Amino acid sequence: MARGIKDKVAILGMGCSKFGERWDAGAEELMLEACAAFEETFSEDCLWDQKPMTVTTGPAEAVRFMRRTRKLMGLDRIEVELLSIVAANGVVHTQRVDSLYARSGALLARAPVAGVLHLRDGKIVQWKEYFDAGSFVADSVRQGLRRIAGGLRR
Repeated sequence: MARGIKDKVAILGMGCSKFGERWDAGAEELMLEACAAFEETFSEDCLWDQKPMTVTTGPAEAVRFMRRTRKLMGLDRIEVELLSIVAANGVVHTQRVDSLYARSGALLARAPVAGVLHLRDGKIVQWKEYFDAGSFVADSVRQGLRRIAGGLRR
């Protein structure tokens, strides 16, 4: 198991762990790693709150959410650009930009995200992510329209 705070904190692409650095792996490969990472680093009662989208409790719910999201969105990979990270007293703040891609390589959406993680006994007990859902949806629609327009030109 990881020993340093940077290895324990960034479970899903904060750019601090080997797992975090691999968000851009393919969906199947990433899902296997995600399941293991959630189970290793989330406490059983970990609250993962993605305002204003969804809230999961514990690693099993987090894994189900990730699988459902990948299926419903046609999501293949996520590229995470870590802009800043600060950690003190078991609390980690991150600022990043997540870019979501389809299997075809098409950009589905890009969103700036702020995250706050709380650690206890080497496990993540709370992870809150903040992003503008309206902008996320608008960007998703914009990207979809670009893909449609590109297809019409062929």
